[in-house]
Amino acid sequence: MGRFVKLAINVAAPVVALSGVMFFTIGGLWSASGYSELRRLERDARQIRNDVDALTAKREALQRRAALLNPTAIDPDLFDERARSVLGFVEDDDIVMPRRELERLAAERAAAAGERSSAR
Repeated sequence: MGRFVKLAINVAAPVVALSGVMFFTIGGLWSASGYSELRRLERDARQIRNDVDALTAKREALQRRAALLNPTAIDPDLFDERARSVLGFVEDDDIVMPRRELERLAAERAAAAGERSSAR
């Protein structure tokens, strides 16, 4: 019986130990919570981050475009110029003058007229 116990210790113990090491190695690499699953989850997370970045950029572009539709944010001169060009009401010999420039010129002329009348 001593020989059988010695054989069991010399053969069975390394086989059991090797089997345990192989079991945990295989489990660590290919199980549902192993290394390959970790790599797949990291790849999925990277793809989702890229999708979120793309959607964020698209949302910001749409917000900028929607802000331009706000009636208080529309420049009347720009609106007039774009509407006329899109609708085909702009001719080659048209002179388009921004409203602010027109108002400035009108104020200068009114001031000049006022100076002339007070100088008489």
